[in-house]
Amino acid sequence: MSIYRFVSLTPYQYDYVNFIFPKFKDIQYKWEHDYWATSYKELIQNIKNSYSKEEINNLKIANCVADDTLLYYLYRKLGKKFIYKNKNEKQANHVIIINRATLDILDKPNIKGLVNKNGTVYVDDIEKLVRTEGVKSTCNKQYPGEDVVVVSRNGVKLSSLRKLDNDENK
Repeated sequence: MSIYRFVSLTPYQYDYVNFIFPKFKDIQYKWEHDYWATSYKELIQNIKNSYSKEEINNLKIANCVADDTLLYYLYRKLGKKFIYKNKNEKQANHVIIINRATLDILDKPNIKGLVNKNGTVYVDDIEKLVRTEGVKSTCNKQYPGEDVVVVSRNGVKLSSLRKLDNDENK
């Protein structure tokens, strides 16, 4: 069973989880999966195969995590020169999702004093911060929408291109 799971996850076999969950798909939102972001390459190739050049030009892509690897593939394969982020993120019509846990720490009144204006946190305050209600989140929760291109193995999504539910896209 271990060998089967290893082979069926390849090249993402580092996403191995023991057999407390015999059905691999049952672990979808229990852990981070593609924490090395190696599925970006496959995802970008799938986007290129799924959309015309004109449609790709109209994609305004944000990224749920700070990762320069994604920008490398977006530029090399799709000709995209930047990712919408920070203040410009609301202009995006799509987002690259990877099941990564993140901390939503900016402009939160319940963590006042733990985070300064530019998002800096002292090491001594990290545990308090992470345990504060509403701070820890995943990309899936932060960006509502429909996954239009997906990279998955054994029923677990590793990464996806999600069309965002926002006023501009309706």
